[in-house]
Amino acid sequence: MTILKFKDREHELSILKKALPVKKDIKYIVIFGRRRIGKTRLVQEFAKMMKNYELIYFYVDKKSLELLLRDFSEYLWSKGILPEGVIISNLEALLEFLADYAKKKKVIIVFDEFQNFNYVYPAAYSIFQKFYDYFHLHINGKESNLFIIFLGSYVGLMKRLFYYKEPLYGRVHQYIYLRPLSFKYVSSILDDLGIKDIEKQLEFYFVLGGIPKYYEIVHFYNIKSIREFIKLAFVSREAILKDEIKNTLLEEFGRDYKTYFSILEAISVGNSKLTEISNYSGIEIKNMHRFLYELIEIFDLVKRESYSLKDRKTKKTVYSIVDPITSFWFRYIYKNASLLESGNYDLLLKKIMDNINSFFGVQFEELCRKNVHLFFDNFFIARRWFGSIKDEYGIRKEAEIDIVAINEQTKEILFAECKWQNKVNAEKIVKKLSEKSKFVKWHNEKRKESFAIFAKSFSKRIKEWQGKPVYCFDLKYLEKVLKKKR
Repeated sequence: MTILKFKDREHELSILKKALPVKKDIKYIVIFGRRRIGKTRLVQEFAKMMKNYELIYFYVDKKSLELLLRDFSEYLWSKGILPEGVIISNLEALLEFLADYAKKKKVIIVFDEFQNFNYVYPAAYSIFQKFYDYFHLHINGKESNLFIIFLGSYVGLMKRLFYYKEPLYGRVHQYIYLRPLSFKYVSSILDDLGIKDIEKQLEFYFVLGGIPKYYEIVHFYNIKSIREFIKLAFVSREAILKDEIKNTLLEEFGRDYKTYFSILEAISVGNSKLTEISNYSGIEIKNMHRFLYELIEIFDLVKRESYSLKDRKTKKTVYSIVDPITSFWFRYIYKNASLLESGNYDLLLKKIMDNINSFFGVQFEELCRKNVHLFFDNFFIARRWFGSIKDEYGIRKEAEIDIVAINEQTKEILFAECKWQNKVNAEKIVKKLSEKSKFVKWHNEKRKESFAIFAKSFSKRIKEWQGKPVYCFDLKYLEKVLKKKR
């Protein structure tokens, strides 16, 4: 598959460069992040940048230790590092050999999918620990200079490997958690692929997120629309990503996967509050706290946000799935598994595309909320708001405002709505928004209010409402702001 031009990651490359040993020493570096995020590409680009270093790359496959060591030995033959026919018999011998080789040449040593030693040879972690300690006691400052990078795709497993009381705890010089690319860089990739329309770019981003490898699929198959991608990747007999998310999460979750899957499905279809998630999934709230904690803190799949403007520790919280393609998969593929398994591909694709705008709307709202500071330099805290209001008949009901942003110092407050729609009438939106804003309790007597609407396009724009400023941002303006160099 064709490799796309390398984008972003200047910060991570800088960290790796600074971490290189400046004297005879051993350094363990951990780079982890979800599958297809670009960890291997990052170390390849780093090795290219460090021209006087040699890259030695080992992939830890799920096979017997004997076969794995044979693979490692054959790889070293291919590079002329190890005499052909010589098989390194154990992991200790491999590390000793690498330390000896590092006396003669500067090397960057990579163990990719490091967490797979869990299945291959769990004692490996203690061996790496003992080798690190031995190096410091007997070799450091004398002969070798070792720079070893561990890559891992299973976030939860990688975090656990370096927990307190685990063998490698305290022996890692630098952790790098590789996160998805921002829209700015995704847009640049799509520009390179000839997909320049901002609406189409956002549609790709709303489903694929900032995962570089998925855009290689777009390039390789010459895909021009998100519908084409969904069909190829998920909704066909040979769907190339049909089982990827499921299999990855099964590895992460283990035997409790059904509970985690139920919670993620509940959130993916729009249940954001604890009681809603419980009602949808059938899991009692008291039994859900551990699983939500792990989804947030260990697996980094879910985020928990306060919708109180006063107290961040309040129980007034909402939950959402961090990764767009995971949310998409649970909402449309996992939930409709029966259609997929029975081969009703056309029906499933129609069902997805008929409903996809509501999914885009959720992702659009998240994008705007996350980037409010790029549109307003006086607002840094932006949240969703939920509250109880009275309608025109005096009936109390639940209401939501997509974005409420505040500035504590100046007592300014911004109320915003996000509409993934064309020809939006700003006056109608602001009228309703203004009514809801009265129920938001935050410095009500002193605050300075303003309103904003994010939409694809407008049929009617306004600049003020009842003496308060109104800002209308369409896709052309979003493109200018989100792609701006900064």
